[in-house]
Amino acid sequence: MTTRSGRRVRRGRLVVRPLAATGEIDADELVLDQVHDAGGPLERIAIDAAGGRVRVAVVGERTAVSTNGRAFYRRVPAPGVARALAASDGTLAVVCANPPGVWRSTDLATTWRPIELATQVLGYGLPTTIHRDRFGTWWLGTSLDRLIASRQVERGWREAPFAARGATLAHGVAEVHGIGDVGAALWVQGVGWSHLWNGRVARSIEVGGGPARWVGEDGELVYALGTGGALYRSGDRGHTFVQIGEPHAAGMSNLRRCGWIAGALFAVAGRELLRWSGGAWHAVPIEGRVVDFASWGDGALVATAAGRILRFASRRDRFWARTADELAPVWPHVERAPETAASAPSHREEVYADLAREAALAHEELSAELRAAYRADDLERAVDEAEPGADEDAAFTVLLDRMHAAGDPRAELAAVLRTETFFNLHEADGVNVETWRLWEETGDLGVVPYAERWHAGHIAHARCSFWDGATPEDARAAAASLLDGPAGRFLRELELEVPGDGHGAALAALVAERYRPALRRLVIDGTRLAARLDLGALWAALPNLRELTVIAAQPRLGEIVLPRLQAMTVTSTGLPPREVRAIASGLRPDLRRLDAEIGRRADGGTARVDDFGPIFDGAGLPRLASLALRRCELGDALLARIAGSALLPQLRTLALRTGTITDDGARILVAHEAAFRHLASLDLVDNLLSPDGRALLARTSLKVSVEAQREDPGVTHLRVLPA
Repeated sequence: MTTRSGRRVRRGRLVVRPLAATGEIDADELVLDQVHDAGGPLERIAIDAAGGRVRVAVVGERTAVSTNGRAFYRRVPAPGVARALAASDGTLAVVCANPPGVWRSTDLATTWRPIELATQVLGYGLPTTIHRDRFGTWWLGTSLDRLIASRQVERGWREAPFAARGATLAHGVAEVHGIGDVGAALWVQGVGWSHLWNGRVARSIEVGGGPARWVGEDGELVYALGTGGALYRSGDRGHTFVQIGEPHAAGMSNLRRCGWIAGALFAVAGRELLRWSGGAWHAVPIEGRVVDFASWGDGALVATAAGRILRFASRRDRFWARTADELAPVWPHVERAPETAASAPSHREEVYADLAREAALAHEELSAELRAAYRADDLERAVDEAEPGADEDAAFTVLLDRMHAAGDPRAELAAVLRTETFFNLHEADGVNVETWRLWEETGDLGVVPYAERWHAGHIAHARCSFWDGATPEDARAAAASLLDGPAGRFLRELELEVPGDGHGAALAALVAERYRPALRRLVIDGTRLAARLDLGALWAALPNLRELTVIAAQPRLGEIVLPRLQAMTVTSTGLPPREVRAIASGLRPDLRRLDAEIGRRADGGTARVDDFGPIFDGAGLPRLASLALRRCELGDALLARIAGSALLPQLRTLALRTGTITDDGARILVAHEAAFRHLASLDLVDNLLSPDGRALLARTSLKVSVEAQREDPGVTHLRVLPA
């Protein structure tokens, strides 16, 4: 076997074989499932299947890796903004901008090492893209139209003998955009040109009167993508092309990836994942901006800018069934502490059923006056109550049909935009200008500049923030415009920034006066408040709230009755006993995650261990699995109370970070190791453990984090308090 340069490949050297579809899976079977949330923006994704093992790497502001396509683990981020990523035979190579350069990793992004490239080799340009061909050669494009190559990614880079019709590639005016395999040839594309190179000569690939944006193969056929998004096919290995479909409606701006998934051609362009079918491009409905995908032939992993990693595959796909999670931490095998009857899952679900009925009745009584004034027909109630996913889409579909029949411009807006922010609305691909004009004239948009996300012609996620000079009346009027306008009728998520003490009561009352069964997530950010923020009247208006975040110096929570709340976060400078008891004893039977910042005693965090009693008893929180009590001065006494609590057996994670836990707390954990052993995570970061205390915990089987311990509790002004 020979390389493109005509040299024979040494016997035993790796030949990279591209993953291919089996032919047993049809692209119509592909469905989307989220497998990981990286928690930060992503840029590029690659699958490495060389050497009989499969590895996945996703890079961006966060980096995640996997060996089984299901369990992803965070690793060291790429050294810069990722422009290109290649993975082969256990090596990751990433081309970065800001700072520019090329880095490699051979330990799945645990460490990154720079690849030293001489300025003369780069042609005084910067690296732009990287690729490893099926013969095992690495190729690197530069910003000055230079192509360099090496058999070893870490060294040996030299200018490739690339010639286009007798002229060298080094135009010196633009950059190499793409490199890929097409049969035994190499496809190289830059600004204003596109070539196929067989190691001796290169021929220009032009389709539709311009250079091809992408060239790839499917069996014996070669395909090329034109600038406008039209697809062309060649049956003579790329010598001649015939157009086989229509261009994309908005061209192929910002083309990032083309490739085959289950025998169908897909592309990432603009914000979307597009599929070529029926002679035209069709968008795959994915929430958020798609940045890249990596195919294993019958399926693919898709990365979004927001940090989501999605599996795009058939339910029948068995590719990953043969892979194992090689990165999972290995913990010593130990016997689990036996569960009591009260802590058994079956018993907790019985308790939940009783509490759910009690909470629903209590909320109906609490909200009776608001519900009586609420005007909604059966169809609107169905949308209010719909769960995210298929149920919600089905309910909205019926509603949009009615809106369309009534001539409501939101129906057309939903069909055209699907999910867009206000700031991208004017630039969105395919926007009907007349629709926007009609929509604007209705005055329905209200506070559209605050809309973060749209769904089915309605604002799904809104954020209200105000200039420092805004009066309470201005803030209330702006928020009312959002909540009362037709566009905000089915608002799912609301973030309220309270700009000053005079605004808090006005904005809280504004929400409390409106029955909002569609609202699922509420964030109240009172960071700039000095006075207390009274929120007790809100709960009657929010029967279906799932997630609540409150940030305020000293919020007043009142009696919390939220039957469907699943996650609650309260961040404060100091919570007094009354508010701790409100958090501990509210009617929230479905609560699964509770995170509370208790604060310093000097700032009002005067609660004692007994004030947390309803939490630790576990009777009112049968589904609570994650508990975080931050910046608490109760330290070892709090830990001792948790060790003997009825709640502990049902927890999966426990966080007591930035507190006052000492070596006495470490000894409590050792003495009660069996009780804590089942926890997937025990977070004791930023406490007062000495090196001896940390060493004591290291000898246990507990999955405990003890980084960044403090020697002096005065560093964060926390004191060790008695129980």
